[in-house]
Amino acid sequence: KPALASANQTRFNVFSFALFRSILSFLDYDDCERRSDELFLCRFLYCCDWDVQEAFGRIVKLIKLKEANPEWFFHKPIATYSELLNRNVKFALDRRDRRGRRVFITRLGAIDFSSMAVTDLANLDDIWFELMLNELETLESGVTCLIDMSGYSLKSFRFLTPQNIRIGSAKTDLLPLKNIEFHVVNSSVFMNAAIAILYPMLSKKIKDQVRFHYSNWASLHEYIPADILPAEYGGTAGKTFDFQTIHGQVLDRANDFDRLLTYGVR
Repeated sequence: KPALASANQTRFNVFSFALFRSILSFLDYDDCERRSDELFLCRFLYCCDWDVQEAFGRIVKLIKLKEANPEWFFHKPIATYSELLNRNVKFALDRRDRRGRRVFITRLGAIDFSSMAVTDLANLDDIWFELMLNELETLESGVTCLIDMSGYSLKSFRFLTPQNIRIGSAKTDLLPLKNIEFHVVNSSVFMNAAIAILYPMLSKKIKDQVRFHYSNWASLHEYIPADILPAEYGGTAGKTFDFQTIHGQVLDRANDFDRLLTYGVR
């Protein structure tokens, strides 16, 4: 259970859980089974500082966004994503940064625009964040996102439609995580043009959490230590990532992921 500061705080949080469960049971627009275990509710209560009304509003908005755009969310047995996972476009390290945050890496140059859709990327986000948000330490400490723009193709501009940006930004804003940062490396002149298009459409919350390091590894290592990064990011943790261990975090939990598919089905 979450680390709590005092007996009064404990009583308050127990009350919050009970109240939140009661509110969820009165979703009169919804006849689906919804996940309501303590770990799941913790996601929304933590990120809203235990404000039950705000947490409830966030979960309803997320449900509605998912129902309106189901293809943007993880929605198939995890085994069907193995080939997509093995492209190593997005993944979470099995070690944390010095602040105790999970490190989530996106390598945009690994995207095959001839065979991948923007919803494939969204599904990968969903899978990895589902893993990370099931950890109390992550809910308390947060996630550090490293975005590597090296090799990113100009073909990516076709993904930057107003609708895609709107849905992607809404999904990010509703992510039940209080502390999240974005660290961009290896950006180029072409990618700066893409950023110039995308940036004004992002929410202030997201903009405030974005930092650009270009290829300044010392700057990056102030946030993500060198000893958990490989040589390509100026790190000391080997030549490349240990993808067998990284993928195992998801594929070895196939039953847990597949069980989530039973929620929200009409």
